Amino acid sequence: MFKKRIYVFFYIFLVAFFSVYLCFKIQERDMIIRLNNHNLSPNTYRVTLKQNVTLYDLNQKIGKTDLLNNVQVHYQDCENKHVTYFYGKGSFTAPPMLSGHFFSDSDFESNVATVVVGKNWQNKLYRPKDQAYLKWNDKYVSVIGIMGDNYNSELDNQVFISLSTAQLQDAYSNNYRILLDSSQDLKPSEIKTALDANSVKRQVTNHFIVSDESWIASHWAQALGIVLVIVLMIGEIVFWIISSKRNYDETMFLKFDVPRFIFAEWRAFSICIALGLILGGLAGTLFYNLNSYVLVLCFLGGLFVCSSGLFYWMLKCQMKKD
Repeated sequence: MFKKRIYVFFYIFLVAFFSVYLCFKIQERDMIIRLNNHNLSPNTYRVTLKQNVTLYDLNQKIGKTDLLNNVQVHYQDCENKHVTYFYGKGSFTAPPMLSGHFFSDSDFESNVATVVVGKNWQNKLYRPKDQAYLKWNDKYVSVIGIMGDNYNSELDNQVFISLSTAQLQDAYSNNYRILLDSSQDLKPSEIKTALDANSVKRQVTNHFIVSDESWIASHWAQALGIVLVIVLMIGEIVFWIISSKRNYDETMFLKFDVPRFIFAEWRAFSICIALGLILGGLAGTLFYNLNSYVLVLCFLGGLFVCSSGLFYWMLKCQMKKD
């Protein structure tokens, strides 16, 4: 009996460690999807205005309204998919940076344009001394940061520009694709009211910016891993019940207290998997660098509750059958 419990503990330990790995890969895949979409979240809206206004007037309107907080606005150039004119208000999600920094509030009110480029632009920059410059529209613009991460993504090829006040006054909204993203849940009606918009539509289908792409299609390898974890947990339950059949038979033959026996077996099984999941999960979180532990806690907690409940039900059915 003791050997079986030790075996089950180490088995569940490895399953928990593998589960943390799956959570890490899911977060990694989510990050790549976000980077491939200009660092925009699934909460992004595409905005079409009623009137053709300057970007300066539009930025001023966003800055003054109380309906839009903690937002980032991407004015995507219709003629160059690699160029985005950027404006931010409050706290917004900045892309990962290899060097330098992302835009700050002062950049959006500056009389001089500044640029943040993807890492694939590094060799195309002009570096006379310590400052790098990007040649844009026959002018050299100061580069304040380089975006990128260990992953390769579409963000590596992007150029984000914070225009000067004068340039914003010469740029008109009809020439750009306007995308508005926020760390908070925004209502389309609020965006319409704040910006005097003609239409506000989500830039997502099936929860992703990439059209018609479901979660399973984007995370097929991780989905298969989750199925494997479920199969492994069910297999462990079946193994415990089969390996303990002799004890079950003795209990039935000697007419011991069956409910008490079921409870004792369920308790032993639950303690083993709880210890395995906790220690395996801790080992996994120490080995893998996770952005958030919520997914791990929910997944391992769900495994424990479902496995423990399924074991109790299967054991009770087995005892009734015998």
